[in-house]
Amino acid sequence: MTTAESLLCSVLGCGVLDFSILDDCKYCWDDVLVEMQDSGMKICLESICYSILRIGMRQMQDAIDERINEIEDALIESERNMDVEYKALLSISPYDDLMMYFNYLDTHVWFERNSDVYREYMSEAVEAFENDTGFVVEGD
Repeated sequence: MTTAESLLCSVLGCGVLDFSILDDCKYCWDDVLVEMQDSGMKICLESICYSILRIGMRQMQDAIDERINEIEDALIESERNMDVEYKALLSISPYDDLMMYFNYLDTHVWFERNSDVYREYMSEAVEAFENDTGFVVEGD
């Protein structure tokens, strides 16, 4: 282990092999650090992972809101009440539906509920989440 790796391990409270969990993250690290600071989190590997996931959840929620707005623009109110996709999208929230378990290399993310709605109507947003965060969302 290099001196720099030793320093990072001490600061982040992890081992050098745990850094690999961050390799697939596509977000700007400045954005991740701002998310951490805005949330008042201490600097550690777990809070870095949590911040990455919060950014991903925010982007997924933005995609859901955008799709809801598209449906609202396309349908009159009486049709919206009958639209299965519209009703399904109104019932989901990545902040409530996605769960995370942090244990460094064993860290994983899954849908606690509504995975079928995400997979059917928001599959592109789920793929973007997985691609950008580096975490595969489990649960079907």
